[in-house]
Amino acid sequence: MNQYLVRRQVSVHAAGGSHSRLPVRAKCVCFRHAHRRPCRHAQPLPPGLPARLRSADEIWHLGDVCEPDTLAEFELLGRPLRVVLGNCDAHPWPVELGLEREGVRFYLTHIPPRHVPPGIQVVLHGHTHVPRDEMVQGVRFLNPGCITRPRGDHPPSFAWLEVAGGKVTHWRLVRYDKTLASGA
Repeated sequence: MNQYLVRRQVSVHAAGGSHSRLPVRAKCVCFRHAHRRPCRHAQPLPPGLPARLRSADEIWHLGDVCEPDTLAEFELLGRPLRVVLGNCDAHPWPVELGLEREGVRFYLTHIPPRHVPPGIQVVLHGHTHVPRDEMVQGVRFLNPGCITRPRGDHPPSFAWLEVAGGKVTHWRLVRYDKTLASGA
């Protein structure tokens, strides 16, 4: 299960009547097949994860929810939740979502596409359980790895994403372990 949390750009009223703009800051978390009920791919939700997502303004989930009630803790945060269908899902979520934030066009999907729709600048995907930050034919492909079932030698991880001025300005993978479970 992948979570992409986006803090939207905020207009701040400054002294003297001018406005300043803050960059979009996204918290990106991937934790696949995390469930409250038993299922073939079940993994427990990481402790403290919902609390870590509190600072986000929007959650982008990149599939493999399996049990829709798994999202309940995240819905309680009161943030808009966008979900795409994963290969382990039976719920009728869309296979893909196109979003634009601060002039950056994002394409959300579970399985990385062979062909990217025209005009897309950033593809956010899950499925591989492996972190990714790669340019392919002028499109940036991002995957924050996996919090519950990482593959290879990769540790459980999430990532921070910032967008400002029509571009991704920051992408940083963060190792998720028990010492991080209660922090933000």
